[in-house]
This record gives sequence, structure tokens and C-alpha cells, in this order.
Amino acid sequence: MSNSNANSPQANSPRMSLVLSAIYSTTLMTAVGTSAMPPALRAVEQTFGIAPNQSGALLMIFTLPGIVLTPLLGVLADRLGRKKVLVPSLLLFALGGALAIYADTFSAIMLCRFIQGVGAAALGALNVALVGDYYSGMRRTKIMGLNNSVLSVGTAVFPVISGALAAIAWQYPFALPLFGVIAAVFVLIGIHDSDRPATHATLGEYFAAIRAALRSRELVVLLVMTLVSFALLFGPFLNYLQHSVKMLLPDGDPTVFKKIGLLVSSMSVTTAAAGIILDRLVARFTHRGLLIASCVLYAASILGFSLMPSYALLFIPAVVFGIAQACNQPNVQSLVALFAPAGERAAMMSVNRTVALLGQTLGPQLFGLVFASAGLNGVYYTGAAVALMLLLPVAFTRYHEEP
Repeated sequence: MSNSNANSPQANSPRMSLVLSAIYSTTLMTAVGTSAMPPALRAVEQTFGIAPNQSGALLMIFTLPGIVLTPLLGVLADRLGRKKVLVPSLLLFALGGALAIYADTFSAIMLCRFIQGVGAAALGALNVALVGDYYSGMRRTKIMGLNNSVLSVGTAVFPVISGALAAIAWQYPFALPLFGVIAAVFVLIGIHDSDRPATHATLGEYFAAIRAALRSRELVVLLVMTLVSFALLFGPFLNYLQHSVKMLLPDGDPTVFKKIGLLVSSMSVTTAAAGIILDRLVARFTHRGLLIASCVLYAASILGFSLMPSYALLFIPAVVFGIAQACNQPNVQSLVALFAPAGERAAMMSVNRTVALLGQTLGPQLFGLVFASAGLNGVYYTGAAVALMLLLPVAFTRYHEEP
């Protein structure tokens, strides 16, 4: 079980404001890499005359390095220190953005995205590892919720910024990672690796501790929750909800893409709002109670997409999906941080992040197979069933930190 280090700064000190700035700015960079891309992809297609399936490679080549590098970088962050991994990662992320300004071919922008992906590989794990380093108990849960709210705001706002930049020049959305320099500065001045208890374990002992943690039922259930929630997010929600929107709007409606964006943003805004009060929800319903609720809400939301008779009513299940996200993702992150001893925390958060990337990658593919054989309703029914299947293991798993 994690505890705050005695060397950590006081909760209301100026140093702690810098720590939060480092965490939140790093979190925003994780949103830049993915949520800013949809408008940029359309601009790339128009500029280079390529098909949507070709431009989609710009998403894959960004996430691919993380699947391989995230666990390795987590180990390095535990052994060498958070700052020694985060600062170079953020600067490499920014370098990819700087190079994108001068890209003049599709191959060049693919290379820039690969560089950005290598730089981003550690960000989604180490930002929450830092929350576990500096906070414990209900305060940690609160900051996890707020951090998820920051991420959700980013996913709602960055597509708008990206669209405006793409209207000026197609390269500019790919240059947004330049803001990683600011995040690197916050990490450099705000994060002190001496704030975290030093580990004296040998490398063999270190990996033995990780293997022991991964054998625990509690942690396995949490990792499965991460895998399934990201598969549902990038499968039925982000990939197939747009088909429902198109079916419910008149053919040739010029506002269809704007309306899809509004629907996705409504989910992100709901997640952000609910994340702000996560600590109060946990205090009232417990971690396990919220995980159970998230399974039910995911199922109800995804099933709702198949039942709504008009575009306007789709906002109801979209909002429900946003509430499920807020009950699930920061809650899981907080519990993983709780399970991970300080000496192995970055590695464990990296495992969770890698599982999320796998869910993000596999979700569209697996639900694509369902779509090919059973159609759109088949995707929704399968997604709802998968969410409900999680109820049993979650309901019969007890977590140590329950009020």
C-alpha cells in the first residue's frame, strides 16, 4: 500500500502547485497526441489526395511505440527517477511537433508522428505515477479525478483548436506537441526525485515484486477493467457511434461531422464534471461500488445508442457513457497506485497504460469483426454484454481502501 513520502512538500505549499502543474500539463500532452488528430487527418487527406484508411495510419504509428516502450520506460522511471524519463520524453514529443512544421510529404509527417509517439510513450503512465508519489488516501483519489477531468477537457477542446489550425495550414495541428516544452519546464522545476522514497532493491527483487503484484486477483481485475473500457471507448463509442448519427440525419446533411463532434464532446465534458467530485463519490459509494456502477452504466449507454430514435436523444447515452468513464478510469488508476509500492509504482502504472493502449488498438479491430458479421446493432449488443460480463469479477473483488 502506498504512502506519501515524508520528504514530499506540504499540500498547500508553492512547490505543490508546481507539482500539480507538472502533472496536469503532462496529462494535457497525452490528449494532444490523439484527440487533436481527427481534423488534421481530413486536412492531410485533402492535401495529399490519400484515402481515409491511409491517413488512419497516422493514429496507429503514434500509439504503436507506446505498446513496446511504455513498460520499459516505467522500469527506468522507477530505477532512475521520474524526472530523468519525463523531461527527455516531453522534449522528444515537442521535437516531433517542431519537425512537423517543415514536413512536406506524407512520409515525413508519418516520421514526425512516430517521433511524437516515442516521446509520448511514458506520459500516460508517469503522470498518474506522480499522483501516487505525492498523494495518498482520499486526497489521491481526488487528484486522480481532477487529473481525469483535465484530460477530458483536453479531449473536448483540442479537436476545436486543431480544426482552427488545420484551416490555416495542414501542418499546424501536428505542431501542437511543441507545448511539451512548457510541460517539461514544469517537471524540471516542480518534480524532485528525492521526494520519492529511494528503492534499494536489486533488479531481481524489483521484478519479483512486480510479478507478485501481477498475480494478485485485485490487480488482474483492474487491468481487465482498463482493457475493456478502452476497447469500448475506441470501439462502439468512437468508431461506431458516428454510424448511428449518420443514420438518424438526412442524407447529405452538411453538419454531420460537427454533430458527431458535439456528441463526443458532451461525453468528455460529462466525464470532466463528474471527475471533479470523484473523491466524494468514493467516500459515499466506495471504490468497488463505483466500478460496479461503471459496468452497468457502460452497458446501459451502449445499448441506448441502438435504441434512440433521433440524433438529439443520442446525447442521453453519450452523457451516461461519460459518467461511466468518470466512475471507472481515475478510480482504477487510484487503486493501481494503491497496490503498487513506491519502488515499483511507475512500472505498475506503465502496465496499466500498456493494457489501455492494447484496448485502444484491439477495440476497433474486434468490434469491426462483429460489425462485419452482425451489423451496427450487433456491435452495440456485444459491447453491452461485455460490460455486463465484468460485473461478476468486480462485485466479488474487495479492495483494501474502502471508506
